[in-house]
Amino acid sequence: MMSEWVTLTLAALLPVAYFFGWLLARKQYSKKHQQSSVSFNPEYLRGLNYLLDEQQDKAIELFVKLLDVDDATIELHLTLGSLFRRKGETDKAIRLHQNILARPDLEAPKRALVIYELACDFMASGLLDRAESLFIDLLEDKMLVQKSEVSLLNIYEKEKDWNNAIEMASRLARYNAKKYYPQIAHYYCELLTEGTDSNRSS
Repeated sequence: MMSEWVTLTLAALLPVAYFFGWLLARKQYSKKHQQSSVSFNPEYLRGLNYLLDEQQDKAIELFVKLLDVDDATIELHLTLGSLFRRKGETDKAIRLHQNILARPDLEAPKRALVIYELACDFMASGLLDRAESLFIDLLEDKMLVQKSEVSLLNIYEKEKDWNNAIEMASRLARYNAKKYYPQIAHYYCELLTEGTDSNRSS
């Protein structure tokens, strides 16, 4: 099982490492475009060695340090942040995404995408209030509204906030009524049960 996980992780990281190498070479070429040869950053090779030695954490951290966050690398940094989150290292994912958001020149569509990823980090960390606040802000974003609604519904289910769950499921029903109408009925049942329990205790 462990070897299968390592294989899958390497399969996910090797394309990332390749893309990092391509970006580094491109940046070096743009700075020295008049030269016939392009020097290769030895740190990138060290990162590949970390991958081959199954030291994924060291490899990822090194790749993050090799490139500044810019328009050409934002997508790659988001991929790395997602890898951190899937590995349970949400603190690293949060720092990575907050670092991207600190850029004053970040375009609005990319900023919204980074905010969504940060909200997912908070949700994975159990910081549901902070995640909820960010997802609510994204309800105004046409590209991310449905994904944000789904995430908010998950939060309300975890919190057993049935009123907000009903509201969010009602919004999502415009995409898939057959899926969400039964859920709405279930939430009403939960509310009824809570009301019955409350009356009994009083």
